[in-house]
This record gives sequence, C-alpha cells and structure tokens, in this order.
Amino acid sequence: MGGGAAAVLALYLRNIRAQRHMTLAQVAAKARYSVPTMSLAASGKRLPTREVVKAYVRACGGDQTLAQGYWEAAMTQKQSEQLNRGAAPVALNTVAPARVRPEAPRPAGCETAAELRRRLVQVKVWAGNPSLRRLSQMMESQPGASTLSDLFRPTRRTKCSHCGLNPCESTGQRVADQEQTVPRLDLMLDFLIACGIRDTLRWERVWNKLKIAEMEARWTQPAADWSDGTKVFWGSRGLS
Repeated sequence: MGGGAAAVLALYLRNIRAQRHMTLAQVAAKARYSVPTMSLAASGKRLPTREVVKAYVRACGGDQTLAQGYWEAAMTQKQSEQLNRGAAPVALNTVAPARVRPEAPRPAGCETAAELRRRLVQVKVWAGNPSLRRLSQMMESQPGASTLSDLFRPTRRTKCSHCGLNPCESTGQRVADQEQTVPRLDLMLDFLIACGIRDTLRWERVWNKLKIAEMEARWTQPAADWSDGTKVFWGSRGLS
C-alpha cells in the first residue's frame, strides 16, 4: 500500500488536516478514534476502513464524496492486486467489523494522588501503551521524556515542606514524607487528549479535588515543636 490510489487517499487526508491546522490528537478526539488509528489512516501504509476515512474527513471538515471516491479507487486496486496473487478479493461494499475497544479508564474513585497516577498508567495502556518518546510526539506540548514520566511516578518530598531541611531541625524528625502530589494539570490534560480521552472535564474535577486536599494537608502540618511542648500549626487562621 505504499503507492497508487491508497497513497492518493493518504495525501488527501494529510492535506485536509494541514489546511485546518489540526494536530493528530485533535483529529482523533473529534473523530472518536485513537491517535494511532488516525496516524495510520493518513500514512498510506495500509488502506483504512471506509468508516475510519469518513470519521477522519468529518473531523477535518473535508469533502466526503471526494474522499470516498479515493477510498473506492484504492479498494479496487487492492482487489486487483489480490486477484493477481490468487487471494480472495475483499468485497467493495463490505465493511470490516470494527474491533470492540474497551471502555476508556475513568478517574472515578481516585481518592489520592497515587490512585490518580495509577489511573493515568491505565490510560496509557488503553491507548496502546506507546513509548514515552511516542507519547511526546503525540502531545501538543511535546514534553521531554523525563517530564512526561512524572505523570506516572509519584513525586515524593524528601525535605520538610516548611523549612526545606532534611532532616527537619525544627521538629527533630527525619522527614520520611511519602505524601504524593498531583501531577501538573496542563500536562495531564494534554496527555489525556493525545491518548484519545474525549471527556477530560471529569479528570479535571478529580484533579481539583485532590489538589485542594493536598494544599489543606500542607497548611495543617505542624511547622515547629519546641522543648516546652508548644506546637505551632500553619493553618487557615494563621498561627495557633
């Protein structure tokens, strides 16, 4: 499928996306297919199904009649090649049964930052488990691999959140603070869109809830502990 009618179809798909200045992630979100499926459809390496072409063209606002003409020409060429090889031809009007894709992971039930990060890993697997390098290329911001990996691994504080020392000299405790912080919101949303998650609002709501809880936990931690037993808390009302 590297040339001929299939290549013409692929070129048309790439052109209509370029004219709209859309990324593959944006096309995939509007077409309701995964980014890899949209990428393969416009690569010319394999003839996509009729339904995938329709969805791609609809997402980009292209000419469905023209696109279907290209697709039928490519299918006719494919049938001819199969006959020459002695293989059974594919019926022109037969639509291959769509692969049933499992439902996308949802953030419901995430009560901690760690659970949210584990759910993001599930999204990555659901999207085909692309490498970090491939994920970066799929995302609008194209972050570095180290930045992107912060989405999935917890960020653990190794220093006191108030004095910045480890161990904290004001409390006399070794700060083995294993509290995990939520990932960056912009990075998380960019990742979700690249993976084909359309409803990002529910993810943002969960993120906001966890971020508020994280900030409240920081402000209610003891900041100092003197020898006379008096403790100072940084709370919403100041010193107490």
